[in-house]
Amino acid sequence: MFLSLVVVAVLTACGGTDDVSMRTIDNYLNQEDTVYIDLRNDDEIAVSGHIDGFSVLSYEEMLVGGGLLAPTPDFVFRNSDILDADALRVLFPQDETIILMCRSGRRSAYVLRVLEALGYETVYDAGGIIYYRGDYLIAGMPD
Repeated sequence: MFLSLVVVAVLTACGGTDDVSMRTIDNYLNQEDTVYIDLRNDDEIAVSGHIDGFSVLSYEEMLVGGGLLAPTPDFVFRNSDILDADALRVLFPQDETIILMCRSGRRSAYVLRVLEALGYETVYDAGGIIYYRGDYLIAGMPD
Protein backbone atom coordinates (compact mmCIF):
# COMPACT_ATOMS: atom_id res chain seq x y z
CA MET A 1 0.00 0.00 0.00
CA PHE A 2 2.81 2.39 0.88
CA LEU A 3 4.43 1.88 -2.53
CA SER A 4 1.14 2.61 -4.28
CA LEU A 5 0.87 5.85 -2.33
CA VAL A 6 4.41 6.78 -3.38
CA VAL A 7 3.56 6.12 -7.05
CA VAL A 8 0.38 8.20 -6.75
CA ALA A 9 2.46 11.00 -5.22
CA VAL A 10 4.91 10.79 -8.14
CA LEU A 11 2.06 10.77 -10.65
CA THR A 12 0.55 13.79 -8.95
CA ALA A 13 3.89 15.61 -9.03
CA CYS A 14 4.15 14.90 -12.77
CA GLY A 15 0.97 16.81 -13.50
CA GLY A 16 -1.80 15.05 -11.63
CA THR A 17 -3.28 11.62 -12.02
CA ASP A 18 -6.14 13.09 -14.05
CA ASP A 19 -3.52 14.04 -16.63
CA VAL A 20 -2.46 10.47 -17.57
CA SER A 21 -3.13 10.33 -21.31
CA MET A 22 -1.33 9.50 -24.52
CA ARG A 23 -0.34 13.15 -24.67
CA THR A 24 1.49 12.89 -21.33
CA ILE A 25 2.29 9.17 -20.97
CA ASP A 26 6.04 9.64 -21.52
CA ASN A 27 6.11 11.51 -18.18
CA TYR A 28 4.76 8.40 -16.41
CA LEU A 29 6.85 5.66 -18.00
CA ASN A 30 9.45 3.69 -16.05
CA GLN A 31 7.85 4.31 -12.65
CA GLU A 32 8.57 1.68 -10.01
CA ASP A 33 5.61 -0.44 -8.86
CA THR A 34 3.66 0.47 -11.99
CA VAL A 35 2.32 -2.00 -14.52
CA TYR A 36 1.74 -0.75 -18.07
CA ILE A 37 -0.83 -2.81 -20.00
CA ASP A 38 -1.64 -2.60 -23.71
CA LEU A 39 -5.03 -4.20 -24.39
CA ARG A 40 -4.62 -4.47 -28.17
CA ASN A 41 -4.16 -7.70 -30.09
CA ASP A 42 -1.04 -8.76 -32.01
CA ASP A 43 -2.42 -7.66 -35.39
CA GLU A 44 -3.08 -4.13 -34.12
CA ILE A 45 0.39 -3.89 -32.60
CA ALA A 46 2.01 -5.18 -35.78
CA VAL A 47 0.36 -2.30 -37.69
CA SER A 48 0.95 0.60 -35.30
CA GLY A 49 3.80 -0.56 -33.06
CA HIS A 50 3.94 -0.45 -29.28
CA ILE A 51 5.11 1.88 -26.55
CA ASP A 52 8.27 0.68 -24.84
CA GLY A 53 7.47 -0.50 -21.33
CA PHE A 54 3.91 -1.69 -21.99
CA SER A 55 3.06 -5.40 -21.76
CA VAL A 56 0.44 -6.85 -24.07
CA LEU A 57 -2.70 -8.35 -22.54
CA SER A 58 -5.15 -8.68 -25.41
CA TYR A 59 -8.69 -7.71 -24.44
CA GLU A 60 -10.25 -9.96 -27.09
CA GLU A 61 -7.99 -12.98 -26.66
CA MET A 62 -7.20 -13.01 -22.94
CA LEU A 63 -10.06 -11.21 -21.23
CA VAL A 64 -13.08 -12.05 -23.38
CA GLY A 65 -11.68 -15.15 -25.12
CA GLY A 66 -10.34 -16.44 -21.80
CA GLY A 67 -13.79 -16.21 -20.21
CA LEU A 68 -12.89 -13.47 -17.71
CA LEU A 69 -15.21 -10.83 -19.17
CA ALA A 70 -18.43 -11.13 -21.14
CA PRO A 71 -18.30 -9.76 -24.69
CA THR A 72 -19.78 -6.28 -24.88
CA PRO A 73 -20.19 -4.60 -28.27
CA ASP A 74 -21.01 -1.21 -26.75
CA PHE A 75 -18.29 -1.13 -24.04
CA VAL A 76 -20.85 0.00 -21.47
CA PHE A 77 -19.80 -1.66 -18.22
CA ARG A 78 -22.25 -3.76 -16.25
CA ASN A 79 -21.26 -5.71 -13.12
CA SER A 80 -22.53 -8.87 -14.81
CA ASP A 81 -19.74 -8.45 -17.41
CA ILE A 82 -17.25 -9.75 -14.83
CA LEU A 83 -17.22 -13.53 -15.27
CA ASP A 84 -14.05 -14.44 -13.33
CA ALA A 85 -13.01 -11.84 -10.77
CA ASP A 86 -10.31 -14.09 -9.27
CA ALA A 87 -8.58 -14.53 -12.63
CA LEU A 88 -8.75 -10.78 -13.27
CA ARG A 89 -7.07 -10.17 -9.91
CA VAL A 90 -4.26 -12.52 -10.94
CA LEU A 91 -3.71 -10.71 -14.26
CA PHE A 92 -3.97 -7.21 -12.78
CA PRO A 93 -1.91 -6.82 -9.58
CA GLN A 94 -3.93 -4.85 -7.06
CA ASP A 95 -0.85 -3.77 -5.09
CA GLU A 96 0.66 -1.85 -8.00
CA THR A 97 -0.38 1.14 -10.04
CA ILE A 98 -1.83 0.12 -13.40
CA ILE A 99 -1.82 2.24 -16.55
CA LEU A 100 -3.98 0.94 -19.40
CA MET A 101 -3.99 1.71 -23.11
CA CYS A 102 -5.47 0.32 -26.33
CA ARG A 103 -5.99 1.58 -29.89
CA SER A 104 -8.68 4.24 -29.47
CA GLY A 105 -9.30 4.34 -25.71
CA ARG A 106 -12.60 2.41 -25.62
CA ARG A 107 -11.21 -0.86 -24.28
CA SER A 108 -8.89 0.82 -21.79
CA ALA A 109 -11.76 2.97 -20.44
CA TYR A 110 -13.93 -0.15 -20.16
CA VAL A 111 -11.25 -2.20 -18.35
CA LEU A 112 -10.66 0.75 -16.02
CA ARG A 113 -14.34 0.56 -15.00
CA VAL A 114 -14.05 -3.24 -14.55
CA LEU A 115 -11.06 -2.88 -12.24
CA GLU A 116 -12.68 -0.05 -10.28
CA ALA A 117 -15.72 -2.29 -9.74
CA LEU A 118 -13.33 -4.88 -8.29
CA GLY A 119 -12.00 -2.31 -5.82
CA TYR A 120 -8.82 -1.17 -7.57
CA GLU A 121 -7.86 2.39 -6.65
CA THR A 122 -4.67 3.13 -8.58
CA VAL A 123 -5.68 2.40 -12.17
CA TYR A 124 -5.39 4.97 -14.94
CA ASP A 125 -6.55 5.04 -18.55
CA ALA A 126 -3.96 6.56 -20.87
CA GLY A 127 -6.31 6.15 -23.85
CA GLY A 128 -5.51 5.08 -27.39
CA ILE A 129 -2.21 4.80 -29.20
CA ILE A 130 -3.75 6.67 -32.14
CA TYR A 131 -3.21 9.80 -30.02
CA TYR A 132 0.39 9.03 -29.04
CA ARG A 133 3.08 11.45 -30.22
CA GLY A 134 5.83 10.61 -27.70
CA ASP A 135 9.35 9.29 -27.94
CA TYR A 136 8.90 5.63 -26.99
CA LEU A 137 7.05 4.16 -30.00
CA ILE A 138 8.69 1.00 -31.31
CA ALA A 139 7.68 -0.82 -34.49
CA GLY A 140 6.36 -4.36 -34.12
CA MET A 141 5.70 -6.52 -31.08
CA PRO A 142 7.37 -6.07 -27.69
CA ASP A 143 10.07 -8.58 -26.75
